[in-house]
Amino acid sequence: ACSLYLALRCKSARTAAHGLRVALMASGWAAELNLPDEQREAIEIAALLHDVGIIGVPDGILRKPSALDSDETRQVEQARKMSAEILRCACADPQVREIVEHVPAWYDGSRAGYPLHGESIPLGSRLVSIIEAFDAMTTEQVYRPAMSLERAGIELFRSAGRQFDPVLVNLFARFPAGNLDQIREEVSHRWLRTLVPEDSN
Repeated sequence: ACSLYLALRCKSARTAAHGLRVALMASGWAAELNLPDEQREAIEIAALLHDVGIIGVPDGILRKPSALDSDETRQVEQARKMSAEILRCACADPQVREIVEHVPAWYDGSRAGYPLHGESIPLGSRLVSIIEAFDAMTTEQVYRPAMSLERAGIELFRSAGRQFDPVLVNLFARFPAGNLDQIREEVSHRWLRTLVPEDSN
């Protein structure tokens, strides 16, 4: 996971930072939902690496300051599939691979290429899809300014039942996402405590 994350950061520091924010928030939310530690850790790693397929996207697309055309959009969609393929070759944990593979799936099953729908989509995938959309909306992008937390929340509710699990959207609305610094600090400290001290540099 560390090697893949470093490769992603070398390709696109912006995408890697997004993955780290999503992983920290996903971990905090998983703890809030009292998920088992093993499931929480799989969600953390999957969230961190859900966009690793971006390594294969040309820089011109990643840095384009305007909307993508249909061919460019197709390349980004292919990168989503490549994330799962990369992890299939490099990751020993099937739970992590499964979460990443289904993050792009829509709750109502209407997204082409993703046959699962509703609660058949892994819980980790449904969590990460909400958080990654929230982070993307509330972070300044090359092609648009960041949305407010309130506006991003409205957009999540608009897509509840179609793109996102409506029950989880309601739970996320009650999750203290506005206190992200505290959540990130708590999760970071938990991660750091698990490292071998001599390896922490």
